[in-house]
Amino acid sequence: MYWSLHRATALSERERRDAAAHVLRWRNVLDGYDLCLPAEAPRDGDLVAWGSLRPSHGDPRRSDHGGYLLAVMERVFDAMTELRGLFADAELAFADDFGTYGWAGDGWEPQVRTARQVGQPAHRDGWVAASALAPWPAPISPAAAALLAGDPTAAAVSASVAASHGVSGLAPIAGWAEALAARLALDGWAPRPWTADVLDAIAALGARSTWRAVALAVDAGVPGAAAALARLVDRDACAALTKRGAPSWAVFADLVGHTAVASSAGAAVGDAVRHAIRSLVDAGGHLQGVGRYDDDEAGAPISPAARAAIAAFATAAAPLGLPLDEATQPLLAPGGAEEIDELDDAFAAVIGAVAARLAPALTGALGALDRAAWRALAVAAALEPRETAAAEAPVAPAPVAAPAAPPVAAPPSGIAAALTRLDAVVRDATTPPPAPADEALVDALLSMLAAPDDVPPAARLAELGLAADYRRDGRSERCARLARRLAELDAAVVVARVLARAEQLIDVYEIGPVFTPRLDCVVGDPALMERVLAVWHEAFAARWRGAFGLVRLIAPLAGTAPVFTRLLDVVAAPDRDRAGDDACFDLLAYAVARKDDAVAALAARLHADRGNPRAVWRHLAYRGLRELGSPDAVATAILEFTAPERVREAAVMVPLIARDATLGAAILERLVDLPEVAIEVTRAIGRHAGFEALGRRLLAHPAWQVRLAAARAISDGDTRRAYLAAAWRSIDAARVAVPSDERARDHEGGPIGAPVELPPLPALVEGLTSTCADHRHAALRGVDDRRDPADAAALVWGDELDRALQRRGHRRAAPRWHAWREVAPALAAGRSARLAWARAAAGPLPDGLARVRDLGADAVAAGWPPPYLVLTDDERASLTAVEAPLVARGAALLWGPA
Repeated sequence: MYWSLHRATALSERERRDAAAHVLRWRNVLDGYDLCLPAEAPRDGDLVAWGSLRPSHGDPRRSDHGGYLLAVMERVFDAMTELRGLFADAELAFADDFGTYGWAGDGWEPQVRTARQVGQPAHRDGWVAASALAPWPAPISPAAAALLAGDPTAAAVSASVAASHGVSGLAPIAGWAEALAARLALDGWAPRPWTADVLDAIAALGARSTWRAVALAVDAGVPGAAAALARLVDRDACAALTKRGAPSWAVFADLVGHTAVASSAGAAVGDAVRHAIRSLVDAGGHLQGVGRYDDDEAGAPISPAARAAIAAFATAAAPLGLPLDEATQPLLAPGGAEEIDELDDAFAAVIGAVAARLAPALTGALGALDRAAWRALAVAAALEPRETAAAEAPVAPAPVAAPAAPPVAAPPSGIAAALTRLDAVVRDATTPPPAPADEALVDALLSMLAAPDDVPPAARLAELGLAADYRRDGRSERCARLARRLAELDAAVVVARVLARAEQLIDVYEIGPVFTPRLDCVVGDPALMERVLAVWHEAFAARWRGAFGLVRLIAPLAGTAPVFTRLLDVVAAPDRDRAGDDACFDLLAYAVARKDDAVAALAARLHADRGNPRAVWRHLAYRGLRELGSPDAVATAILEFTAPERVREAAVMVPLIARDATLGAAILERLVDLPEVAIEVTRAIGRHAGFEALGRRLLAHPAWQVRLAAARAISDGDTRRAYLAAAWRSIDAARVAVPSDERARDHEGGPIGAPVELPPLPALVEGLTSTCADHRHAALRGVDDRRDPADAAALVWGDELDRALQRRGHRRAAPRWHAWREVAPALAAGRSARLAWARAAAGPLPDGLARVRDLGADAVAAGWPPPYLVLTDDERASLTAVEAPLVARGAALLWGPA
């Protein structure tokens, strides 16, 4: 199930926190439910949030996102109903693998023709999970006030905990869960008279959103915390616990049903506990598909194998002495338990009991970074002002009014008192006016941008003009705040200070949005421009770490006279004798202000060294021509494919050639047969509507890789899916071994167009004589990998042709003959003996291989096309004439008038 939110304006910081609160509520009933929001500062755009969830039928040890299949789907619909009204003027798109949904009346209806299509970003690294953001705190019941007091009495806390029993509804559960977790934080995760009751209440609520607070209690060695945590964690939580924690957390993940999260090797856990956990995992695995009491269908009964696995667990768990009671009896002393709901309860109880045995190994096992970060976030959340709920409503939307001050029952003391006083000081402080834009202030902000995890004291934040709640922000929010604060200061000062500290800052990703947009001030300042050039030279001469990041940082200056002149000096040099010349070619591709001059200079440099195999920088010029995308360079790009040693590198210019409607189709069809370019050429053909006929021909290409590339390049979704299905049918019919990740790329949802049929793929051995270099190499590798004894003779003759073609400039693909001896012992190790064996071998050969056997490999290879583009005299003359004016202009720029 997929969803996305669309709006012309970006979400505000308040709305982002509302989204985080929405996710926090729903994660209590839907494991893994989340929203992806832009990681950077809010910016306008159509797509402002998206997410997905796949409901599943898991085994009894693992929650199916908080319920079973149909119940999960209903909860997702309820979550969408709330999400739909959460933000003003936002449009929600919702779909599953089979179609789209639209809001009709008062509910979600499938297959609504007017429903908006779900959107997802092309690049997902710029998005952050809402569950990782600080949410607006949920309103709390007045009965929960004692849980937020600095130093409450045991009686008051007990009364509050008792009031949480039996609470239902998302909003009330969220409010109580946050209040109970806040109590753990205010106690400093130290055992208090009420701690066991607080943990029991959290577990009874099923408040999975509080798992971090409970994990910190486990880390601190609080009794009972491990058993409570076992009832709260999902796969995401286990992944976070094992990311930097000790291997003991991986054992815990195994226990709760997430066995593939991390390795438990080296965990300080006894053999008896490990054996019991493995037996429990095995028992749960045997119970998949067993009918549950709330299923619509009866399902399968408990099988004899499952009963045997349960009995094996009971034997394995006996040495642990786990408590035997009504809840644990179906697993620890199995008799004839038939009801799966009884086993569900038994798994929960037994897992909690085993978790309690793991607790000593989990104490102090969190990673230091996680411990510090989670504690800071938990304390900040505990001290966050929150509203008082007027009534315990089943579902409540996120609060829209500004939060009120928190209730305080008694004067605080101890650790809680210090934290509360500090929070009060910060909350009451006013932001001072912005400091003068001096170098010291800019330097301080830049230092914080380079190390956003190092947060200065509140007083220092005020001096720098940063709000007090900066401390509660995540990394991306802090960087965004620093960028906004630097934007208030003088651009020339910011640029100058970045240049002064360039060696330390150019490798900081966040420096780009701070530095690059302010480069306009450099154009009119000769001193700053000279400093930019000096930094450029020094970075490559001294081999600074991240020196190539300067290309991205100063890209807007590429077309200015001082920088462009420097770039031309490097391009004009006959040898690679200057530091940073690779980066100069890359930067030249950004010189859009002097695009024509840049293209001419690159073309002239390529023309001057055409045929010179020592010009190893040519691939840099190829990239530049591709990025600049000038149609004037098409002739140069085509001529570069005539250089035998440059075909593979020249493949990056194929999209440039495809832009020429006159020359493109004829040239591209010939380029498909050249080595290591077939896929790139096929993609370029598929991206241009003018080459549809050529693209359809490539869909019937004898190489399966080319067929898939041609199908994937079709822009129309229905047609693309139809051709992909046909391509995969032809691959499966030919029994071609294809990597699993290749097949996974084409699992896309949506309607499929009219069915199509493609011609069958030729036999693998027939490809050994293909004139398409990439097809022939793929066939050689495929036959060698398959290692069918029936193909041995064919491979011998295919290898002979490969050797002969290597002598004519083709790339070699040598079979692994030593491995063939395992399946064909009669196959001799030496080449002469191998040829004699193949000549005597019985059985037919494809015509091409028979010619190699009868005429000799060199005779056949003599008629083979070379591994580069061959032009007729007329074609070469025509292309040279087209290129000549461009080369003349570039030569004048590089070396002066002729």
